[in-house]
Amino acid sequence: MELSVSVGFGCFVVVGLIYAVVLGMSVKRIGKESAESSVVKSFVEYLVKRSRKLLFRVLREGGELPKHIAFIMDGNRRWARNHGEPDTSGHPRGSDRLLDALRWCHEAGISTVTVYAFSIENFERPK
Repeated sequence: MELSVSVGFGCFVVVGLIYAVVLGMSVKRIGKESAESSVVKSFVEYLVKRSRKLLFRVLREGGELPKHIAFIMDGNRRWARNHGEPDTSGHPRGSDRLLDALRWCHEAGISTVTVYAFSIENFERPK
C-alpha cells in the first residue's frame, strides 16, 4: 500500500505525535488516582502505544526520518523549582523523560542518539 503525505496531513501527524507524548506522560498520573483507574490506565497506554506506532509508520512512509538525533539536557533544576520541589528532584524526572525519548527513537528506527548532559555554564554555578 502506497501512502502519500501532504503538508497538512504531515502537520496533523506531528500534532498527533506531540499529543501522544503528552498523553503518555500523563498515564503515570492516572494510575495514582484510584484502583478503578487501572482499566483506564491500561486502555490509555494501549492507545498511546498504537498511536505512536502508527505515527512512526506514517512518518517513515511519508519521508525520510533522521538517522541521528541529539538531545541537550537542560532545565531540570528550573523545572523542579517551578514545581516547588528540591533542585535535585528535577534530574530523575529529566532522566525518565530521556528514557521515554530513547524508546521512541528506537521505535521510530532512529539509529543514533547523542545526549549532551553537561553545560560549560555549570562550572560557573555556586557549589
